[in-house]
Amino acid sequence: MAINPRDFLLNTDYEMDKIIYYKSGSLSVNQYDVTISHGLGFTPLIFGVCAFNSDYSDPRAIPFTSVTQQNTTSFTASANNSNIKLSYISYNGSPGQIYYRIYGFEPSDSTANVASTCNNANEFILNTDYNYCKLYKKGTAGNDTTINHNLGYIPQVLVWSDIGGWTAPIEESSLYSNGPGARITTSDLILQFSLTNASRMHYRIYYDEA
Repeated sequence: MAINPRDFLLNTDYEMDKIIYYKSGSLSVNQYDVTISHGLGFTPLIFGVCAFNSDYSDPRAIPFTSVTQQNTTSFTASANNSNIKLSYISYNGSPGQIYYRIYGFEPSDSTANVASTCNNANEFILNTDYNYCKLYKKGTAGNDTTINHNLGYIPQVLVWSDIGGWTAPIEESSLYSNGPGARITTSDLILQFSLTNASRMHYRIYYDEA
């Protein structure tokens, strides 16, 4: 019987992501384009969570945007080959502070030597109380591209766009007339550059079902 990677929380027959960068901290309201040197020598593929409570009891994926009649709030993060850039905007000035945890992957086309991040781990380096995503395919695209996965279900996917030398996660699974955009189906990952000046996109497709 064929092994289904979705039946396992951890299966070392399949590649797992490796965190090569971690940074935590906080920003005050309306701090914009705050840069933090990462010292990696290449552009990491960053992602993370932010929260208004310091214990992260109210986590939100980065990038985060909330639009109501009373306020518009956003937290964004991007990276280039030297720095991480963070922005926290709230039009009415509330909440006054946001906390963040930023993680980074090494791009699929990088061959750099990176330092261990184990000093940022708690007691468990691997803990099978949690699911570890099983990587199916990773790569880059320089123009409109359709990547076939043919898994027969909608898998978990991460996509980043590189615009003007800054790489940031794409947070919505959709295609826009002005791009960049990404859409995942039961057979394909569709990447669209459209009218933007994005130079390329990075993608990671997982065996794990969305």
